[in-house]
Amino acid sequence: TINNSKPKSLIKSQIFKHLNSFSKEMRKPISDFLNEIENCEFPFIVEGKKDAVALKRIGAKQTISLSGPMYAFIEKISSRYKKVVILTDLDAEGKKLYSILHRGLSERGVTIDNYFREFLYRNTTLRQIEGLGTYIEGELYFDKLRKNIY
Repeated sequence: TINNSKPKSLIKSQIFKHLNSFSKEMRKPISDFLNEIENCEFPFIVEGKKDAVALKRIGAKQTISLSGPMYAFIEKISSRYKKVVILTDLDAEGKKLYSILHRGLSERGVTIDNYFREFLYRNTTLRQIEGLGTYIEGELYFDKLRKNIY
């Protein structure tokens, strides 16, 4: 964590160290990423309730938690939606669920929006969706500090 009692130059170096751990795409203001989540008109499919709460907390309009047998879930989603975002965890189990959902929904004509998943996987160390809200709050804190330093 950053201690505000430290000299500005030390705080600045800590911020740059943190920001430089991200790719150029992630360095764009995190508020852009939040706006994209808030403006997404398609439902986010997530593994559980904590994941849904995390997404709602940062502005997602619609989340759907996995429930029941997978085949029934896929049938239900494909009968209601033409496009979805699959945002299962980025760990081994989440990748397995993503593959099953992607294949099943695609076979039934549902378009999968991979932007959010790919962005998180390529540009962050986050692997559990339920931690997304806390992660983004941390990024906003760093962004605010960076603006105050310059």
